[in-house]
Amino acid sequence: MYFPPEDSEEEVKHLKHGELKVIESIWGHLAGGGNGTKNDKEFIVTQVRRFLQDS
Repeated sequence: MYFPPEDSEEEVKHLKHGELKVIESIWGHLAGGGNGTKNDKEFIVTQVRRFLQDS
């Protein structure tokens, strides 16, 4: 997400099946676009796969 995690924590409370997954990265917004570290990208891919499996 491109906003402080605290903002997103509040927003996700209003989603029936929402989950917040914070990318812990030194790259800030760049990590969310897949331009962070290898670990950042692996985290994103793993979370998307889990989401799709649960859908």
